Amino acid sequence: MIEKILHDHYNFIKKFENLMRTEYNIDKNERILSLRGSNFQNKGEINGYNYQFHGKGCRLEKEGVICDYNYHKKAIVFTLWGLKQFITSCNHYRNENFSDDYLELELYKLIENGKLLWLIDGGVVWEVYQYSDFW
Repeated sequence: MIEKILHDHYNFIKKFENLMRTEYNIDKNERILSLRGSNFQNKGEINGYNYQFHGKGCRLEKEGVICDYNYHKKAIVFTLWGLKQFITSCNHYRNENFSDDYLELELYKLIENGKLLWLIDGGVVWEVYQYSDFW
């Protein structure tokens, strides 16, 4: 179930990114985040996605689904809090009632099998999850 949720989470973000790339002619190798304010505003709407860029990330909302994520270099990263916000705002997941402990354990299993990574920055391992190339 967690892999399905992560797949939906990742695709929710990638669909938004693809819309932004098409609308603003952003090359696939360019970081969307670095172009905010010049090519497009920090806050706006595109194809039903309301977005607001912040710090190193973005908050998306579409049809009541909330997705808050960050970037580390070109990678998409997320916190447990951000994932829980996504889960509780999705109609088909909101009744699952996953505990933080359960989610952390399931995410750890995905790190163990290489589907997720810990964010490591400056030699420090952060309690932030990074999508691997698996997705």
